[in-house]
Amino acid sequence: MKRSIMVSNYLSLIRWPNVLLVFALQSLVWWGWIAPVLGRYGISTVLSATEAVLLAFVTVIMVAAGNVINDLYDIRVDAINNPERVLQTGSISSDSAINLYYGLLTLGGLLAGGLAWRVGHLSYIFIYVLFSMKLWYYSYALQRRPLTGNLLVALLSALFPWVFFLAEMPALNRLAAEDKQIVEHMLYVMLSFSGFAFLVSWARELVKDIEDMGGDKMGGYMTFPILAGVPRTVVFVRVLLGMTGIWVLVWAFLEEWGVGVAMTCVFAPAILYIGRRLGQCSSIPCFHQISLYLKGVMILGIIFLGLYVTQVMQ
Repeated sequence: MKRSIMVSNYLSLIRWPNVLLVFALQSLVWWGWIAPVLGRYGISTVLSATEAVLLAFVTVIMVAAGNVINDLYDIRVDAINNPERVLQTGSISSDSAINLYYGLLTLGGLLAGGLAWRVGHLSYIFIYVLFSMKLWYYSYALQRRPLTGNLLVALLSALFPWVFFLAEMPALNRLAAEDKQIVEHMLYVMLSFSGFAFLVSWARELVKDIEDMGGDKMGGYMTFPILAGVPRTVVFVRVLLGMTGIWVLVWAFLEEWGVGVAMTCVFAPAILYIGRRLGQCSSIPCFHQISLYLKGVMILGIIFLGLYVTQVMQ
């Protein structure tokens, strides 16, 4: 029983639902989309199945490590903002969390090194180090500043789906020599999804900053809601939601009729409702609810990407 509780606490610390979501997205992109499309044309993937698993694990380990170091740097402010987190309740000590962070970094580095050696691209190691340092610097400094931390998280959310596209670019170039149109459409869909992910993530990070204003003020953070005020932040988030709606409509318009109609019928009401509800919010629980709604919109985006992939592979 104690062991299962401890495992549950560590899973909570790394934010296992977010980690699982990243893994599911990357699995969808490579196993459900890129590899089967290349296989149809008799083109071998750059990565073997084992190497694809390694790359997916390297990515989720970076995300997990980033979540741990973020909680470590936020111990003081989370006493107000998130008192239920395991570092606040004492379920996991700070020393144990630090050991977990360095253990994850080491494991990720070993996997990245093994992958770089297998595929003959030592640059993978430097990419791992660069991303890990970015996540550390976000926790150390950027999240305390207006917009920069939000932008970094939104940018990473948009870039994660591209990991396998970049790894498979040589194979995709060979496919383009045979069927340029299919590669162009794949890149278009990926750009559309990434833009969607960027805007939704940016909006959600700003809403979370509104939620966390109490502890952030105590910690001396200079987030956008603290500097600009809640009303201006709400206006900014609603602008981002409007841009998301326009982005999705353009994406839907350029898709096949059935998929486009489905996207419009699902996303347009959801975004309109969230924007309207946001304008009515005046309490932390309400803003927390908006944050959950935006996470749901992101999951819906992944589901529609999956539907697109399923349709393409039929």
